This record gives sequence, structure tokens and C-alpha cells, in this order.
Amino acid sequence: MIKLPQRKFSLLRTLLFISGAVFIIFIFPFAGMAQKANIWYFGGNSGLDFNSTPTTAITDENQMISENGSAVLCDSNGDLVMYTNGEVLWDADHNVIPNGENLAGSNESTQNALFLAAPDTPGLFYLFTTDQNPPIGPIGLCYTTISVFQNNYEILEKNIPVLSISTEKLTAVRHSNEKDFWVITREFNTDRWHAYLLTSEGLNMNPVISATGVIQTQSGMVDLPVGAVKASPDGSLLATAYYDKEVFELYDFDAATGIISNPRASRQLYKGAYSVEFSPDGTKLFASTYYLTGGGNGSYLFQFNLLSGIDLRVVAPVASSSDYPYRATALQLAPDGLIYVARSDGDSIGVIQSPDRVGLECNFEENFLSLKGRKCGAGLPNVLAEYVRTPILTYTESCQGDTTFFALTNRAFIDSLRWDFTDYGIPGRFSGELAPYHIFDTSGIFNINVAIYYNGIQHKVSETIVIHPLPQPDLGEDFKLLAGTETELTPGSSFTSYLWNNDAQTDYIAISDSGMYAVTVTNEFGCINSDTIKVSLADIRCPGAFSPNGDGLNDVFLPWFPDKGFEKYRLLIYSRNGQQIFESNDPDIGWDGTCDGEKCPEGVYIYRILISCRNCDTKSMYDMFSGSVVLINP
Repeated sequence: MIKLPQRKFSLLRTLLFISGAVFIIFIFPFAGMAQKANIWYFGGNSGLDFNSTPTTAITDENQMISENGSAVLCDSNGDLVMYTNGEVLWDADHNVIPNGENLAGSNESTQNALFLAAPDTPGLFYLFTTDQNPPIGPIGLCYTTISVFQNNYEILEKNIPVLSISTEKLTAVRHSNEKDFWVITREFNTDRWHAYLLTSEGLNMNPVISATGVIQTQSGMVDLPVGAVKASPDGSLLATAYYDKEVFELYDFDAATGIISNPRASRQLYKGAYSVEFSPDGTKLFASTYYLTGGGNGSYLFQFNLLSGIDLRVVAPVASSSDYPYRATALQLAPDGLIYVARSDGDSIGVIQSPDRVGLECNFEENFLSLKGRKCGAGLPNVLAEYVRTPILTYTESCQGDTTFFALTNRAFIDSLRWDFTDYGIPGRFSGELAPYHIFDTSGIFNINVAIYYNGIQHKVSETIVIHPLPQPDLGEDFKLLAGTETELTPGSSFTSYLWNNDAQTDYIAISDSGMYAVTVTNEFGCINSDTIKVSLADIRCPGAFSPNGDGLNDVFLPWFPDKGFEKYRLLIYSRNGQQIFESNDPDIGWDGTCDGEKCPEGVYIYRILISCRNCDTKSMYDMFSGSVVLINP
């Protein structure tokens, strides 16, 4: 608990006198993550709207009154669903949800609320709460379940006990199965972390317990057990502040097992250790201290560079209240990629504008945004790290050969920059534009490097992007189709959509005529490509009669072909009674009108032609043509 000046929020103390701190976790089945934290309420009716660019202060009729923590939940569109100060739950219209008062928490807890989505259970929400630490409140960690359907709210269970002696540290990390959640808190007066698994079956009341790190103890001062815990953007690290021990500590977290291990404590003491937050790229850890002194309160901002062996050794001061009257308390990464810094009892909010940069280059601004006449408390909404996981740069998801557009997420404090779009070692592909574009000749995974220059100092950032492959439809080589036959054209069956130049949308078409045929296909990445093929007719012409009189004209029955590129050929001649009297496998040798070396009688004979041609469709193999021919003897 961090107390605000006694003259502030006196009505709150009258109405909601120390009923305990709340940690809320609502579980949402929403598909998107980026917008779930787009509305913030905190302090004395203060708010921020991250749906707009730039971020704006909210001056609506929200009911938020909190000295420390709060929580706000939005849907995947960034629209408000509900919010709480740990003691009261309000809906999107700022009305108290039925039975939403007297929650088992306190607005005076460091982290008193957090919302999550219930795995595989649309419309069901969990509300985890922790009261203010002993000796004030003995309730500890509890949960409440809520059903929300078409703006109708119903509390199903309320204040169900989970852990009676919990500290004010509470967060959650997605399980490695990318569906469930670990709800994490620390037991008071021990060195034990508790990780509770939340699944579609509910909350597993048998936690994974990790005994590690310092022991947060009771020594008669109510402020001693306070301090926040945060997860890194990828969920692999936990960082926490121990107000009583005057240290910050870093841990490894295993999202598959829930085990917390490998504690690394800060190398010096930090009086009033209060809050922590990771930079978007996970390589920096920011920490704040807040404590009362003889002449008022003292507050500092520090940055630990985790690139130095993932430890808390390399530290750089970011700001100090000894330089100006500033009370920095809660730190929270926001959807815009900035870290916001609560100003206890201030009418504006501070911000770390370049949190991925080292030391003073992170560009802390004390009065970044006015709260428009409203007051900031010591806390900010407790937000899941994955809800504010912000890429260093953004790009349009593209396909090989398409134009890919790039932009830096955070464009503040840039004098110049240089993008490196080197493709597989092909040099010279650079840009100095703020929002450049590039065409990748190949698909694959590419490392995009950006050198950012500010005040003569270079800052390097990089991001891995994926350029999707084009589909490869294959109609084959141009071919001749034997007249009178039919065949099928298919580009392959592994595509998600097809569009032929005859408007067909099937994975094949049947053809029996010559022409240019084209198909456009789409793959699972939305990439588009086309193929065309030319089909011509291989026409066969046979004379209706012939006279083998030796005059060199029409002496032989020989079919005529525009192209004799045959792989196989058979000419068969039959008498009227069905007896075979001639056969040839050579398209240049025809029937001369003889039968066993003797002239055949005049009359009508039947021919059959079985052929396949080298440049004809393979489905035309051994196509048969038949007809009749009249033999005229001289």
C-alpha cells in the first residue's frame, strides 16, 4: 500500500474504508490481443484512450477512484467491457454490476486487478482479488466468476478463497500451450511463489510452489509488503520489487511447468523499491522507488540493462526527485509501446518514450500528458504483458514480389535512421525514410535492421519478419488436344481458391476446344499467382475413298495429321464382316487396298486409328478414331 495525501479521495475512504485489495483476472475468448488494454482508468477518475493516435486523456463519467491499483478490460476491438478499483466492479456504461460491490480486495494494494480470458469458455470471466497486506487485511487471494452476454452481466461466484496470506504481487502469464494461464502471486512472510493454472476446467487450487528469492516479512509497518511483479513480453522472466527488503529481483519462469527459479537480486539497496516494468524488446528493466522522507517523499527511476548477462548489475538512473518535485510510482507498458509512469497526486502522467534505449537515451518525460483536471494515483491498471506486446517495427504482411511497407512503432526522438533490407547477402538495399517500403525477390525469414541516430548516438534495433511464398500453379506445357476428345486442366489441389478465365472457381476444368486457358490461385497466406496454357487441336483428316490405280493420285488410304509427333500409332482396317485385313504402326505407311497381297474387292471398309502424340495431353493417349472408306478398283 502507498498512501496518497490525506486530503485526496476522502469520500472514497468514507464509503469504501479499507475493504482489501483486489486482483482481478477476467478470462476472455477474444481473438485479438492488441486492443484488450486500450482503455485505462486509474487514480481519481483519470483515464487514457489508446484507441486514438496519439493517446488521449479520458474525461468521461467513469467511476474509478483508487489510491493504487486498478484494472480495465476491453474487447478485441478496444471497446470497454468492465473495470474495477479492486472493491467495486463497473460495466461499460459506468454502472455497478449487480452484486459487484464489496469485492474481497482493496484499492490500496499495489496490483489489485487484472483481467484475462477464460480458455475455451466464451462469455465467462474470472476475477481474482487480493486484499491489502497484513496486518490490515487477512483475506488474501480470492476469485469471482462473471458471465457476460450481450451486455448482460451476472456474477456467478464471489470472493472464493484461494490463498489467505498473499502479498500485493499478482500477475499472470500464458501457459506454453498458448491457451491456459498461470496466475502468479507470492505468499507473505515466506520465500514461496504460487502459480495457479487456469484452464477451461477452472482454477486448479493446487498451485506450483517455487521456494526462491528473498522473504518478504512483517515488521509492523503496513507499507513493507508492497511492490509489483511483472512478466517480460515473452513470459520467460519475472521481475519484482521488495519494498521491505529494498531490492529488486529477477527470476526465470517456465511457462510449461509454472516453476519460478534462478533469482538474481539487485546489487545495491533501493529504499522504497516499488514498481518494475520490462521494455518492449525485453532487454531493459525499469524500476521505481517511492518512499517518505523528512522533507517529503523521495522517488527515483532506474534502468537495468539485461543484455549484461541477464542480471541486475548494470544500472543507470533515469530520473530523481532530488532534481525536481516528482513522485514516480507505478510503471506500466502500454499498447503504444511506451512505459507510463504514475505521478502520485499529480494532474499529469509521465512516460518513458524510448524504453528500448539505454540510460538517459530512453527519454523520460515527466509531464507527458495532462489528465485534464483529474488526478493520478500511485497506481496504473495492471495489464497482462501479452496484451501490450508491441513490435519494434511494423510491416504489412506481404508475399514474395509484393511491396512491403515498414514503420517504426515508436518514432519519438529520431534525428535520422538507416534501414537495412539486405536479401540473402545482396548488398545495397538500404533506406533512410521514416516509413520505407521494399520488394523482396524471394520468400523466407529476414532480419530487418534499423540504425537510429539521436543526439549523435546510434541505437540499433532489429526485427524478424516473414515474407510468404507465392503459390505455384502448374498447368503444364502447351499441348495439342486431339479433335473430338476432352481433357482436364488442373493447376494443383493444394490452394485455397481458384479463378479461371472462364469464371470457373473449381480446382479443375474440362476442355474440348483450343484456346488460351488461365487460372489464378490463392494459397493459405493469401498470396496470389497465375499460370496460363495454350491448347491447340490436333485434327485428323481421312479420305472418304481412294483408288489404287498406280497413277500417283489417291493410291493409298493414309490419314493426314498436322503434326506427326506421335509416341504411338496404329492404323487398323477391317472388312465389312469385321475381319482385320491391314495394320500399320507407321503414320507414313497407309493401306494400298490389298488383302494378303491381292487386290481387295471394291466396297466399304472400316478403319480405326489409335494414337498418342508427343505434344498432346497425356489424357489423350490411345484415343481412337474410326470411320469408313470406299475402295474403288480400276
